[in-house]
Amino acid sequence: MDIYLRYNQILKRTSINDFRRRLKLKAIEYKGGKCAECGYDKSHSALQFHHLDPAKKDFSISAVKSSSWENIKPELDKCILLCANCHLEEHEKQRLDKSSYEKNELLKLRQEIKIERVCSNCQKQFKVHETATSTMCTKCLNHFKGIKIGNGRRRDRPTPDALQELINTKSISDIAKQYGCGGTTIRRFCHELAITTPSKSVLAERMAIQKTKINWPSDESLSELVFKKPLSHLAKTFGVSDKSIKKHCERRNITSGILAEEYSRIA
Repeated sequence: MDIYLRYNQILKRTSINDFRRRLKLKAIEYKGGKCAECGYDKSHSALQFHHLDPAKKDFSISAVKSSSWENIKPELDKCILLCANCHLEEHEKQRLDKSSYEKNELLKLRQEIKIERVCSNCQKQFKVHETATSTMCTKCLNHFKGIKIGNGRRRDRPTPDALQELINTKSISDIAKQYGCGGTTIRRFCHELAITTPSKSVLAERMAIQKTKINWPSDESLSELVFKKPLSHLAKTFGVSDKSIKKHCERRNITSGILAEEYSRIA
């Protein structure tokens, strides 16, 4: 590269830098020499000019390369002197205010473009976006969505007739296990559908009736079944628990006879 060309490039760059440095020092002195918010004045490089009204901003002070003081002074009158931290905080406030204003404006526009529809279930009017396909209000829609059973999955909730039949034949805990939800959810459904849940005494009577309805086989047949099959299989067959099979066998003295026969065979 030609030495004169290189010299001219460096001279131009240093001249512009010196001019901008002198201009900034004069502008800082003109605006008070310190941050208008916190009073910082240690480094001139950390002091910046903030426009109070961005709409009235004609140009940025930091972007000026060559201009007279008379042209820059009117623009400085639109600014305050802030340090870098206060300047960023001020712009953050402006962004938050603008974002809040735009969100409120968006909500207003959404309300204006919403249309009224009649819920197909409760026949009440509700507002919805014109592009939405829903024909039910939010309350009815949530009611018919189903039972939330975890991980965002939903299972179809029982119909009123099916739930009434389940309530009449099963306990709340058994119904909850069947649908994979909690007992509170089943009680809430019953409350919404005006279904009366049975009391504890009624449930106890039902359990007693179910126990009396068990058709036990004869002692000989039960002895053979207990010896041939596991208690868990017999419990499923008779619709009772393993403990019920054991208690019935103990009352009938079936267990001891089976063990004696088994021990004799092993021997």
